[in-house]
Amino acid sequence: MPTPTKTIPSEELLTQVIDTNATGITILDKSMNIIFWNQWMSNASSLAKEDVLHKNLFSVFPEMKNSRIEKAIELSISKGNASFISHTFNKNPFPLYSNGDKNKSIRQLTYIKPVNLKNNERYCFIQINDSTTSVYREEQLRKMAHDAQSLTKLKSGFVSSVSHELRTPLTSIMGALGLLKNGTDKVNPENMKTMLDIAYNNADRLLLLISDLLDMEKIESGKMDFNFSTININELIDLCITQNKGLSDKYKVQFNFNKDDNIPLVFADKDRIIQVLNNLMSNAVKFEPNGGTIEITSSHENNKVHVAVLDHGSGIPDEFKDKIFKAFTQADVSNTKNISGTGLGLAISKTIIEQHHGELNFDCNNKRGTCFYFTLPVNKQ
Repeated sequence: MPTPTKTIPSEELLTQVIDTNATGITILDKSMNIIFWNQWMSNASSLAKEDVLHKNLFSVFPEMKNSRIEKAIELSISKGNASFISHTFNKNPFPLYSNGDKNKSIRQLTYIKPVNLKNNERYCFIQINDSTTSVYREEQLRKMAHDAQSLTKLKSGFVSSVSHELRTPLTSIMGALGLLKNGTDKVNPENMKTMLDIAYNNADRLLLLISDLLDMEKIESGKMDFNFSTININELIDLCITQNKGLSDKYKVQFNFNKDDNIPLVFADKDRIIQVLNNLMSNAVKFEPNGGTIEITSSHENNKVHVAVLDHGSGIPDEFKDKIFKAFTQADVSNTKNISGTGLGLAISKTIIEQHHGELNFDCNNKRGTCFYFTLPVNKQ
């Protein structure tokens, strides 16, 4: 059989093959002049082949002078050393950009390798891989891992908090009922009423906790129901002040309601707005100094009803402000009263107001306390 003839690919074919490569390739001679420059390099540098061929690399890119890559190229040509330069520990060697956009620098993994020909001519082969996408994915994965770790820690703390919140009232209820069960004939009516009050108040506390947990589950599943009707916000504020009077009396604070007598009606879920108001008022009682007055105002402007609840406490710690509406979180403030909570109230309240196309937010000044406020659109029917 005849020996097959070896076909040497043409220079044009090799150039086309290398130009289709998804990496940057350039070749330098012993004087560091560019003798090959593939299409990827042209796209990333916005420099065509005719702009760079037979020119010194560092005259084309003077900013690369005295850099690590210059030393690596020198060692490659003079001693035949190979090098690898990563963006992780070094700045990107070449000024290359995604689609030529100088705001989107390409993160580079750069390989520098000597090429020795039979005539002892030595060239420097440089290959550049774009690691921007892989680095972005790594960063996203790290962020997801961090978020998952934070969520696990958050939920762990929540479980611990809820366990405590459940155990404390149950212990009180069981203790009060146990005394009544075992010594009814020895307990005078006054003590019996005290024990029943303890059991009732702690049962109410449990009901509040369970309601918050159920509301959070409804929010997460998108199944929170609303029953809208036309309501007067001032009437609801008056009602909530009455509902919170026992709590305010217990902690020796007062409510002062500055109402807008001409406030327009809103189209809202009465029970849900009462839930928000009760949460803001009970939080204000928690922070208001003994003997102080919580200021509540209602007003309207630009087809919106505004309600504000201002306490004169120590304010919200700066490191907690961006977390205040997140579920399962509570500020660690040592000078607050011992009023229980799950860290769910504000998260639930914010969702309720947003479902009414309103806004719930706060202003905080450590010298004058904290003002939580919300808006609701005026009823246009």
